[in-house]
Amino acid sequence: MSFEQLIPFVPVFIIPYLLWYPFITGVLVALAFKNRKAYFQTFIALCAGLIISYLFFALFQTAIQRPDVQNEPGFLYRLIELVYSTDQPYNCFPSIHVLSSYLILRGARIFSKVIWWLIASMSVLIMISTVLVKQHVAVDIVGGILVGELCFSLAGVRVILKRKKQ
Repeated sequence: MSFEQLIPFVPVFIIPYLLWYPFITGVLVALAFKNRKAYFQTFIALCAGLIISYLFFALFQTAIQRPDVQNEPGFLYRLIELVYSTDQPYNCFPSIHVLSSYLILRGARIFSKVIWWLIASMSVLIMISTVLVKQHVAVDIVGGILVGELCFSLAGVRVILKRKKQ
């Protein structure tokens, strides 16, 4: 039995997986209002990470085999079926869900401890959800985090907000 076969399929994790869309947008907007340097570092890192991801997708195509959920009853399975029908099982490494969630977690360090813990918890739930709904394998998570850390670190070196001299 492989490591991936030991990871269970957990339908309820489709909820954090789908909450990724408003979560990323909401935290980026909050970052823009709270701290422009943190916002730009996170945003530039996200753009760079997406470019790197798309290069991986073009050069090293990966795919995942997903469970058949068509005959399973319930709302959660309908959500999973919707995701599976709109997101083909290709372009898995690195996971963009993980990359962006990790970058949000890193950028959110400027918020209070309580807010940061809430953001960190949601980021981790989203990252875990990628394997528990069989959209990714564990190595895709590692790849997303590594690409995210590289891009966040480099964006921190490059982001300098200059004020116009008056």
